[in-house]
Formats: sequence, C-alpha cells, structure tokens
Amino acid sequence: MFNASSAAGVSSANEAEVLVGPGFKEGRTGPAASRPKTTTVAYGKGAKDAADRIAARYGATAAESASAAAGHVVVTLGTAFTGVASDRPTSAPTDPGTNVAQQGPVVDARPDGGIPCVFWAGVAPSPKSSFSGGSVTGSPCGCRDGWCTGGQ
Repeated sequence: MFNASSAAGVSSANEAEVLVGPGFKEGRTGPAASRPKTTTVAYGKGAKDAADRIAARYGATAAESASAAAGHVVVTLGTAFTGVASDRPTSAPTDPGTNVAQQGPVVDARPDGGIPCVFWAGVAPSPKSSFSGGSVTGSPCGCRDGWCTGGQ
C-alpha cells in the first residue's frame, strides 16, 4: 500500500490496516514512488480475486502486473484520493432528536402555548411538592390540571 495522496487523514498505513479487517495480510506501506492521479491496484499471478475485491473498495480496476510478486496486490493511492466515502462518519443531524424513538404518547400543546407538566404525566412529585385536586404545588413549573402554569 503506497500513498501519493496529500489529503488530510490519508495514510498508507491506515488503509493497509483497514484491509486487514476483511482478511488481507498487511504488507509494506509508505510513500508512492510514482504519483498517479487515480488509485491503482496491480496484482501478481494468482492474486486476481483478491485484487478485484480490493479494487472495488477504491473504485478502481485491478490490472495484472509483472512488477507485482505472485500472490501479492500493490495498491497506490492516487493524488486525487481523499478517503473512501463509506469510511467517513455521516454528519450529525442538525436536530439531535431526529433519530430518537418517541418516548410515550403524543401530547398536544394548549392553544395558548402551554406545555404539559411532567409531574402530571406519572412522575412522582418531589418531596417538597404535594398533589391535591388536579394540581401539584411546590413543583418547579406549578402544575394545574396537567399543564405547566409557569410557577403561578
């Protein structure tokens, strides 16, 4: 695995390590002697299947080469190589709650913008609170009939 790319975070050692995961044996790594624009995958006799699998990762076509030892695959990351898209983390959603499963039933807000009181929703009032007649006194928001009154 040789690297002609100067992209941040790209290294031949890291890429070689990634290929060990699916069962390839890590070989030599380092800077590329040549600087091809696109990534190249060359293989020696008997390594076509492995080379095709590796080439698929890089969107390249494997080519047999007399300069590659029998049973070996030589990958040169091209100058245009910036990483494999499937290795990049997906960006976080702008709304952190986007991928969170709904917790409990849907609750409608009151027309005046009031919000449901969590103390009314089955959560025990704090020790300083008391519950009577549809309201919770001493709660941070001042619940009345299941709605937050803002402490009033």
